[in-house]
Amino acid sequence: MLETKYHDYMRIVKSWDTHEYPVYKAIEEVVRAKGAYTIWRYYTAKEAREDIKRQTLDRCRSSENSDIVFIPYDIVSWKKMEPLYAVLVEDPACNTYVMPVPYYLKNEVGEPDELHYEGRLLSEYADIIPFDSYDLEKMHPSRIVTGIPYDQYDATVTLPEIFFTARIRAFTDCLIYISDMSLDDFGPEDGRSLLNMNFYCTMPGVINADEVIVKSENMRNRYIDKLTEFAGEDYRE
Repeated sequence: MLETKYHDYMRIVKSWDTHEYPVYKAIEEVVRAKGAYTIWRYYTAKEAREDIKRQTLDRCRSSENSDIVFIPYDIVSWKKMEPLYAVLVEDPACNTYVMPVPYYLKNEVGEPDELHYEGRLLSEYADIIPFDSYDLEKMHPSRIVTGIPYDQYDATVTLPEIFFTARIRAFTDCLIYISDMSLDDFGPEDGRSLLNMNFYCTMPGVINADEVIVKSENMRNRYIDKLTEFAGEDYRE
């Protein structure tokens, strides 16, 4: 049956359109049309362009110390940061800190609900500092490394507003974003994977970051193409 329908069904093919994908989109449009709830608000290209223009203005001063602060929010985001931390913590020219921050799970209508903190779990992997003991604005570390790009635009999780990338970018010379997602490489023909980039690529953390670390040159190109499509060709550079 597989051979009849797909021929060489062991060959991976990622070239399909996004017809009726994802399935919840039609339901979401009905809910929006009824005006019952705004399930979540999407980050728009207009907002992204405004964020880009504000980035230079936000940099009120240059860093006077060599601190590097990693701000994971859970074990998954920390695991993606850990290889970079392992390198930098050995550099005697850097003061490297791990500052886990709390996060909210959102309820069924997108409102922050349950507050979680996984700092005690992360202490098994690194020496951590309490999130309320290091004032990012006052200390102005040379680099901040974050692992959550959504700010307020994710349907399931968010950080306290003080840790949004739109705010902390002003408190450092270099904001670095490392994705907390594990993704296989894909090409420009993979329609569904390109659509799914709307939920992790065209987000404030990527726009606000000075550096975005991805796993391959191919993924770098996918990010550039998606962000250019999102914000406009004038922003490709």
